[in-house]
Amino acid sequence: MKKKKITKTSIIFYVAAVLFLLIAVYYFYLTHESIKMVTDATKVSTKEILNAYLSNCSPFFAYSLGCYGIGDIIHKLHEGISKTE
Repeated sequence: MKKKKITKTSIIFYVAAVLFLLIAVYYFYLTHESIKMVTDATKVSTKEILNAYLSNCSPFFAYSLGCYGIGDIIHKLHEGISKTE
């Protein structure tokens, strides 16, 4: 039975993906608390709430997905190179 080896570069991108995901969750929490505080004082529209979540959290989810994708591509390229050797 052959073991699949994951390259260090792939692992770095996978770790970066997890870190960006954790940052996104943290910003999601901060945005939630901020909106909760503001809505207690004033009336806030759904559009403004959605805009706050998307502008604060979505970039980090995108970075996380991008890092995971890059790590996966590097892993698959390394597997392809290993099979030809």
